[in-house]
Amino acid sequence: MLAKMFDPNSPLLPGKVQDGNYFLDRNPDRFKVVLDYLRDGEICVANEKESLPGLLIEARYFQLADMEQKVMDCIDRERGEEMQRARKIAQEVANCLQKQKSGGTDGWNLVTVNVSGRIFQADQDTLCRAPDSLLAQMVQGKVQTRRDGEGNLFLEEDASAFATLLNYLRTYPKGTYYDYTDDLPVGFATQLARKLKIIEHGQYIEIDMP
Repeated sequence: MLAKMFDPNSPLLPGKVQDGNYFLDRNPDRFKVVLDYLRDGEICVANEKESLPGLLIEARYFQLADMEQKVMDCIDRERGEEMQRARKIAQEVANCLQKQKSGGTDGWNLVTVNVSGRIFQADQDTLCRAPDSLLAQMVQGKVQTRRDGEGNLFLEEDASAFATLLNYLRTYPKGTYYDYTDDLPVGFATQLARKLKIIEHGQYIEIDMP
């Protein structure tokens, strides 16, 4: 179209003549890029993200098919790079959140459990030593659970009983029973173990003194 506008044998004129110059009612900055493209065959812009949509309009207006295709290729490339950057940022955020959730420890998946206001932290593998237990399902998010204000798993149980149970799980399923440090009858921990469906050797565990 631009060639026809300046072809003396074409009925299509470029526009009004002002002071001996042809007047085109187009964006001058975009038109400069169009002229550079006609000279060099390349799209040269300082800010592709802001300029490319406007250049696509100019390429279509002047019916420059090759330029239109190149601009569309640049837009597709820019969108692809933006998607890659977005995915990278999303992965970095996910890694950061996972690191915070695990306490920032390498090689560990640290889980925080709030038992009636008392905070326990243990490796997820320890809490899931009895893989079919209700406790393991809670930790793995397979069943609906209560959460505290920090997003930690919340159990409204006796904290001392849970401490004894946690000591037991650290040696599961070897059958070694740790002495507990809390002044609490062992039966309380056994009851909690049954409530959380912790089974060893096909039967509910009995936490006794060695």
